[in-house]
Amino acid sequence: MDEEKTELFEDAEVKPKGKTTSLTCPHCGGAIIIEKKSGGRRGQLLGLELPEMTDEQLKRELINSKSVLYKAKQRKADPELIAKNEERVSLALAEKEARAAADAPVEVVEEVI
Repeated sequence: MDEEKTELFEDAEVKPKGKTTSLTCPHCGGAIIIEKKSGGRRGQLLGLELPEMTDEQLKRELINSKSVLYKAKQRKADPELIAKNEERVSLALAEKEARAAADAPVEVVEEVI
């Protein structure tokens, strides 16, 4: 029965959509192909501006920008690159603060005359 199943897979031609890895089963010697779909682009890589991002995308952008800045400082990158990364972090923080201010409850004060 196992031979019938492997024959079905041997005849099939499937074009992979992402990266593939081929393995050989140590028990039966059959070939196993594992396909890893390529991930989609997000945030700035997708071309979204900060105001267009969802809250979750903005959160991820802030994490990524801080990580890029940290790594640039650790490897003692060009000062221009570090300044660019610092600006990216500050823009993301400013957008986060602007959204927090917009979502904050408004205090209504009534004047009694």
